[in-house]
Amino acid sequence: MQNDFLTIITQKNIIETTANQLHETNDLIVCDYLNKHFIFDSHGVRELMADQYMDATEQITFNHHPHYVNVGIHKHDFIEMTYVYQGTYQQTVNDKQITMNAGDLFILDTFVVHSMKKIPDDCIAVNLMMRKSYFLDNLLSELADNNVMSAFITSALYKSNLTGNYLMFHNKSNKKVRDYIENIVLELNYKQIGWKEAVNSLIILLFTEIIRQNTTLNYEQDKLQTQNSISIIDVLNYISVNFNDLSLTTCAQHFGIHPNYLTRFLKKYTKKNYTQIIQQFRLEKVMHLLLNTDLSINHIAEQSGFSNPNHFYKLFKKKYQCTPKEYRQRARSST
Repeated sequence: MQNDFLTIITQKNIIETTANQLHETNDLIVCDYLNKHFIFDSHGVRELMADQYMDATEQITFNHHPHYVNVGIHKHDFIEMTYVYQGTYQQTVNDKQITMNAGDLFILDTFVVHSMKKIPDDCIAVNLMMRKSYFLDNLLSELADNNVMSAFITSALYKSNLTGNYLMFHNKSNKKVRDYIENIVLELNYKQIGWKEAVNSLIILLFTEIIRQNTTLNYEQDKLQTQNSISIIDVLNYISVNFNDLSLTTCAQHFGIHPNYLTRFLKKYTKKNYTQIIQQFRLEKVMHLLLNTDLSINHIAEQSGFSNPNHFYKLFKKKYQCTPKEYRQRARSST
């Protein structure tokens, strides 16, 4: 299995040859070799989107950390899990330098600014890139009993002002973690019958193992439970399914609590009010439809729960600094 895994990782690194030829250029972002066009935020930080690495039906994929070039500052809308298969390298996360050693597993929150220097030739690091929805649909319920992981996932999905969260697990002598990573890559590469179910199971086993091996984690957490035993995860999951026509009152009634209590509860754990959370889910649906359908923008807005087109355009431009039409054109020109 190990030889097969290493062969796949080498083949997956599709930019390696080009990067080797251009290794004297030290300020390039690796994705430039794929001739992609990216969106930059107001600070000039490049934003990478999951749709640039996965098709519309994919929730998780993998790649190999590139050699020969520096990877400049960037951030992305997907969750990135990096496993160091062998060797050592360094990366910078929000101006903090972090050394990654063999066996380390690093989970990076969404929209966290990071970069890395050229990794040594003898270093092998694997990235698993997962959409936020993958965590919500496949992992959240399975990991809900672990407060640390639940807090991280909730942050990645719902907090508006992220503080650069990441989790680091040291698993140098843990063969189970290594085996799970190898098998996940094999399943993602070959995509045989039942591969999605296999990947989901392996991911849950992987997370279970690293939680068992790391009982004390350097991560700010809160007890994600109210005095009425209503989980923030359950509330957010319910909203994510019903956001198109769900009112605050109806949502509160579903959980048997007062709307004012639900408002305070959501604000405490997500730093957002009910309307902001609903708007976030609706805008995420808009993004999906913009990138994966040819529907008109007004139709997309209506399908996503926006009854007022003017209000929709205003919200979209405020969040993405461009119109929906401009965003769709930019995304399609990069493919």
